[in-house]
Amino acid sequence: MDRIGSRMLYKFMRIKCYRVAGFIFLMLTMVFVIDISGVLRHMQEKSFDTEFSYPLESPDFIEIVNAFRKGGNIAIPPINNLYSSIPIETFPVKNCSEEGHIPLIILVKSAPANSKLRQAIRETWKVAALESSAKTVFFVGKPQIDEDDEEEVLIRALDDESNFYKDIVRLDFEDSYYNNTIKTMLEMRWAVEKCSSFDYALFVDDDYYVSIKNIFLFVTNPFEYPPTENSIKRTNQVNQLYAGYRMHPPPHRHKILTKWFVPLDEYPYDYFPPYVTAGAILLSKAALFDIYYASFYTAHFRFDDIYVAICAKKMNITPINSNYFRFWTTRDESPEEYLIASHGFSDSERLHRFWESQKSHGYC
Repeated sequence: MDRIGSRMLYKFMRIKCYRVAGFIFLMLTMVFVIDISGVLRHMQEKSFDTEFSYPLESPDFIEIVNAFRKGGNIAIPPINNLYSSIPIETFPVKNCSEEGHIPLIILVKSAPANSKLRQAIRETWKVAALESSAKTVFFVGKPQIDEDDEEEVLIRALDDESNFYKDIVRLDFEDSYYNNTIKTMLEMRWAVEKCSSFDYALFVDDDYYVSIKNIFLFVTNPFEYPPTENSIKRTNQVNQLYAGYRMHPPPHRHKILTKWFVPLDEYPYDYFPPYVTAGAILLSKAALFDIYYASFYTAHFRFDDIYVAICAKKMNITPINSNYFRFWTTRDESPEEYLIASHGFSDSERLHRFWESQKSHGYC
């Protein structure tokens, strides 16, 4: 082959290699885009409406849970002992049995480092809680800190805060976002084992405003809230109350800028069960006990509001929606008469301002 022919062949082969490489790159890009978009995962989902099932799978689920709760003979041992196996340090929080009947307990999920938010709560809506004989307790896990000296300083600060205010329950697990289910279920366990003389329990994050007055107003008739002249004259209390801001979304199957991605092998259905967002969940004592004992027979799920909803569904407890539980953040700080709980107060000064505004109008 002469020199000209060799050059032409070389150019042809080079162009062909570029085209093949470009085609391979295009295919890999398409596969990557399809994967992160979750399109194929959505196509493989099962129907929540017709196929939902979650272990333990049994037509006698409620009977099994009730038998376990009563301590009698059980045909099937618990499948989930995670929440009952983690140590809970209750000292120096006073045992509720020493305080008699408590109409409302408020269980606050709080990060170890959020001392300013805890203090803001103590100076605002916890004051109203005390005046209404409600009990507020903060739940804190172990700090997530890489540096040993920083962790030691934070633990020492938590010790001092706990000993001074006597309102912090310490939990022996790593306090992280994906461990929130553990935290919520340990709060329930504390309520069942250490503070069972209550009527209602509010599970709330430490960046929330809460109106104690409106919680008590809401539970008298959750189906007609805000009350009218006619509805306020009667009560329509719910024995198994499970209330807050209700949602019923599909799982996140895409991987784009989200911490809520759920693979099919973790949850295969096209929708989550209707659930109350975890920032503020209001439960009656009956509902809390049912959900807690159901957890012994319900496989762990890492998102706490979804897990509570799964347990509730398996116990035939239906969530009640109220837009007066506000899970979104708003810049508007205008007073609202019937607001029950509102997210978005990670700035302690903002909570103080809003609390004073609500209080001046008598809405707390």
